Amino acid sequence: MSGPTELVQCAETLRGIYEEFTQSVLDLGNKAKGHSSSKMSNSFLHWIGGSHIRTDRDRLCEDFLEKVQSQLELTRTALEGADAEETAAVWNAVADVMLKPIPGRSNATTDLMKRAMCSQFQPMLAFLTPEQLRGHYDRLKAAYRPRDLLPVEKELLREMERRLSH
Repeated sequence: MSGPTELVQCAETLRGIYEEFTQSVLDLGNKAKGHSSSKMSNSFLHWIGGSHIRTDRDRLCEDFLEKVQSQLELTRTALEGADAEETAAVWNAVADVMLKPIPGRSNATTDLMKRAMCSQFQPMLAFLTPEQLRGHYDRLKAAYRPRDLLPVEKELLREMERRLSH
């Protein structure tokens, strides 16, 4: 990486992916409201036909996962040869997007999918400074009651605890 512009761009590109996903799911919901019988028949076909029927929502979620993974890989590549301080700063900015607490009681597709994305960030925990790691850990612990955590969030917090104890 060559400077602060690229640093900001990595996190901002990811933030845009998250916002685009939210908007795509909202647009899909609005489209379905106009065709409620279509939504009902899709649900019915999904139930009868089993899980091999992929819905538009499934495709949006898969696309979101692929875009996030691709952006993380681009960020990793861009950071090759960067010093530890710059690397930590970039991954911390990315963590601000990916580990942002979302209301625990929300069952919206977008919120659950965004919360599940934290598993994609786990390999990057190694690049955060102890202070950055502590900040993200404390923020996540304060945001959710233990019973409201998704399994991937529990795993992420365990990994953060392990790293903080060393």
